[in-house]
Amino acid sequence: MPEEKKEAIQIEAVFPSPYDENGSQIVTLEGDTVKMPLWYWLKITEFAVDVETNLKLQELKE
Repeated sequence: MPEEKKEAIQIEAVFPSPYDENGSQIVTLEGDTVKMPLWYWLKITEFAVDVETNLKLQELKE
């Protein structure tokens, strides 16, 4: 029986740039507090989920 060929599936995961289109920092440090807009925090969360999903997909491939 021929061995089943498995294709690697991977989601593109790129960490969001900490700078906006004008070159200004999105994340700022005010005293001992890090501040960022919610939309940027959500992009970081999406990145983390995509990386974790890729790790799980690689486990399934083996």
